[in-house]
Amino acid sequence: MKKAFIVSILLITLLFSGFVFVQAKPAQPKQGSEEYTIPEQDGTYNVPGRPDIKVRVFVHNPKVKPGPTVSPSLICSADPDSGAVVDPTGWKLPSTWTYNLNSNSVPNSVGSSTLSNIAQLAFGVWSGASKGKVIFIAGLPTTATQAKLDGKNIITWGKAPGSALAVTYIWYKLSGAVVEVDTIMN
Repeated sequence: MKKAFIVSILLITLLFSGFVFVQAKPAQPKQGSEEYTIPEQDGTYNVPGRPDIKVRVFVHNPKVKPGPTVSPSLICSADPDSGAVVDPTGWKLPSTWTYNLNSNSVPNSVGSSTLSNIAQLAFGVWSGASKGKVIFIAGLPTTATQAKLDGKNIITWGKAPGSALAVTYIWYKLSGAVVEVDTIMN
């Protein structure tokens, strides 16, 4: 149950933290734009061949002992033990957001049917928070285990750097319109 809670928190608080819910049409990536190697460190990066798009990488590391705190702009209230701080980004989601799950990649200790249930619950919360401006829809299953700019918003288990719990890649236009989000859990 604890693993399901952790996955739920990742989906709820980390996948779409700081989004502004307004209508925007997703851009279609150009052919070949997914061929580059995406950095696996926190930061914002240019996308080769796509001067209109950037990728923001969030590496979700295990919790460490608390140190000095900074005045946060937002704190995750769904996880009282979380110290996650997210600044508002001004990103915009389209009115319909389709995500693709790779249930075959889920470790046996978590259970593949759990991913679908957790995703439905998590995206239900986000749909409610957007007051119906964004509807999240489970798309076709995927076999992808790596992030790439391919027009699919995947949630999967795969390789993450070092001891990271997960990595989220958010591709967005300079206007703030989100093009794609991929989350790879370790």
